[in-house]
Amino acid sequence: MRPLSLAARMLWALVLAVIVLTGFMGTAMYVDARDQTHEQAGRRTLAVASALADSPFVVDAARGAAQVNPSSVLQPYAKRVMADAGLDFITIMAPDRTRWTHPDPSQIGGKYIGSIDQALAGHPFTEEVEGTLGPSVRTIVPITDGGRVIGMVAAGVTVSAIEVAVAGRLPALLAIAAVVLALGSLGSLGVGRYLKRVTRGYGPEQLGQLFAYYESVLHSVREGVLLVDARGRVVIRNDQASRLLGLPEEQEADDAGPRTSRWPRAPRRALPAPPALSRLGIPGSLRELLASGRTARDEIHVTDERVLVVNQEPAVSQEGRRSRVLGSVATLRDQTEIEALGNELETMRTLSDALRSQTHEHANRLHTIVSLLELGQTDRALAFATEDLQLSQSLADELVVSIDEPVLAALIMGKAAQANERGSGSTRRPPRPSPGRASRRLTW
Repeated sequence: MRPLSLAARMLWALVLAVIVLTGFMGTAMYVDARDQTHEQAGRRTLAVASALADSPFVVDAARGAAQVNPSSVLQPYAKRVMADAGLDFITIMAPDRTRWTHPDPSQIGGKYIGSIDQALAGHPFTEEVEGTLGPSVRTIVPITDGGRVIGMVAAGVTVSAIEVAVAGRLPALLAIAAVVLALGSLGSLGVGRYLKRVTRGYGPEQLGQLFAYYESVLHSVREGVLLVDARGRVVIRNDQASRLLGLPEEQEADDAGPRTSRWPRAPRRALPAPPALSRLGIPGSLRELLASGRTARDEIHVTDERVLVVNQEPAVSQEGRRSRVLGSVATLRDQTEIEALGNELETMRTLSDALRSQTHEHANRLHTIVSLLELGQTDRALAFATEDLQLSQSLADELVVSIDEPVLAALIMGKAAQANERGSGSTRRPPRPSPGRASRRLTW
């Protein structure tokens, strides 16, 4: 299975993060809406209960509860207020919890379910408790007469009604969460496409391998390599380029091995901006070529110490249908080394031709001597061999004496052998004629 690219990994990570963030935001918004609904219910029940507790009608009825049961006058009044305020119940009770009013008439006269200690102490309070109508948020406010608690008013909203109110907000919350998820997904998709374009679909492992390969190539090639960006700054240079241009070499080593030279770079620090070509002391013609970024083929440029052969190509990044020039890549070869190799090749070719000529001439002489021996001309064969040896030794002695350089003397002897083979070389005639003198011109 092919590993996921860096862009795909980032895309899935961002989508997952957006989903988690959306879920978290949705939950937080739901909890906040529920809490706000509870708070609103508490404020509303407190306002209604306080208004009823301060009502002269309710105070007079509670004051006369010892003589007349107030339920007959308070029950209709509580129902009207409950309907107008949109509450689920309003219970007016005596200090001993006896209900004077209730939404369910059968519960009138029964004991109120819930805490009343703070109300008896003269302080209103809100609580959530389960009563005869189920769980509810209620507020209990004391009815006072001259500082004495003569009754209490409990106004409340059931939890089911609050949940209905919260559920009414859910569509808006879901819509907001969906919008956030959609925008986050689109943003993640855009980031993923951008990373895929700039990384060319490679994964982190593949990028690491490519980086290691490129580092090894730049460090091992014998040619100098310079990477210049579009702003005329040297981004990367290998050790050979530093040597050919006379630039200081910088070597770093880390867990991945040797690195190419970068100017400047300090380990474990932020990388400064690469320097411009004008700061490196590169000669004018070569600096102009590198700054132009144009294509160059085997151009000769001279530095203070070397003659360099320069090739250059623009570095182009294909981004879909568009292409963008990132800079240029230049390679440098030392022409001095090339000339040395050419001279060495020419010398070897000359020596090879000389050896071939001498071999051919030697074969001709041996054939001549053998022919004379077969004809019975022993004296002439001996004279021919002796004279040829004396001439060869005389030429060698004269070259050694007159030329101090052994290589040059050997080269002249080789050329002389070639000329002698072709019949155009100079000869030294001995004082006396020799029968073998003419034979020396024989060719095979």
